[in-house]
Amino acid sequence: MGNIVHATAISTFCGSNQDHILWFAQNSQNVVQRSMSTNSKSYPEIAERLIQIRAVFGKENTQKEWAEKHGFNSTQVNNWEKGLRRIPVDSAEKLCETYGLTLDFIYRGRRDGLSERASKVL
Repeated sequence: MGNIVHATAISTFCGSNQDHILWFAQNSQNVVQRSMSTNSKSYPEIAERLIQIRAVFGKENTQKEWAEKHGFNSTQVNNWEKGLRRIPVDSAEKLCETYGLTLDFIYRGRRDGLSERASKVL
């Protein structure tokens, strides 16, 4: 049904050129599918660093305990560590202030600027 609506809109602009309408109807669904797949980003590198941070600074903490300790939701932490969602800057800043990290380390993996303590253990 969606393709018919799109084809009708195209015919308004292109006249009754059947080739254009047919092409658009056949390809519009592919364009939507491609754009949906590119919008679903993952953040595996950030996730790995967050797991490493929790392993080093919260050895005894489960995800739930870690989340509660820092005022995060445990579902959020789970999504961050799976790479499904990117940790928001304000949450990352909490970790930076607490453990001597930098946003550059969390988001990009850059080690320069880490505190001496963080640099030794990460």
